[in-house]
Amino acid sequence: MITTYTINDASQHNDLMKLIIDPTQIEEDGSFTACELSNINDPSQLQGFIFIIDKNTAEQLDKIIVKMQGFKPFLDVKEGEIYDDKAYLSSVKERIAHLEKELEAERAKLNE
Repeated sequence: MITTYTINDASQHNDLMKLIIDPTQIEEDGSFTACELSNINDPSQLQGFIFIIDKNTAEQLDKIIVKMQGFKPFLDVKEGEIYDDKAYLSSVKERIAHLEKELEAERAKLNE
């Protein structure tokens, strides 16, 4: 599943955009033939499913499909495609760096 945001996240992320997909433009397999991508605060020309996405996701729209969970739409990766989730990778790298510092501190305690 692709990470989407809420309008409240705009203050924490400066690269968020609004993706609007007209439900009539969604194919059976979830791919969509047309969409509107704009700044969060810009007025929209289309009506339809609105997703708040980051710039990384916007650059990979060709790899994304719309799926439904009950009556709620969500974005997912097309089968066979590789989605480069930079936000996730960044958080993993930060976690690894934090754990490496903890390990170094523990090793220093053992050597005292």
